[in-house]
Amino acid sequence: MNQNLAFWTFLEDLKSNLTGVREDRTALWLSLRRTCEHFNVEDGCIAAVSPQGTWADLICVIPRRGKWDLACVARSEERRVGKECRS
Repeated sequence: MNQNLAFWTFLEDLKSNLTGVREDRTALWLSLRRTCEHFNVEDGCIAAVSPQGTWADLICVIPRRGKWDLACVARSEERRVGKECRS
């Protein structure tokens, strides 16, 4: 399966998995979990970052007790973070 088709399939599957979810945090956690599975990564987080990029607040983390450097997450350009922000 080519990458574009695989990605569209992933998005359709995610959409169908989220259809019955009523709670915001549950939807975010499920989205993060499915995204980590799709891209075959062990760590992931969703964070709220201030508009100035001065602070970050973790919303959900995989693995559940994973540690992240919040200052690093807040500074990350384009809001994509890598292993350098794992603590």
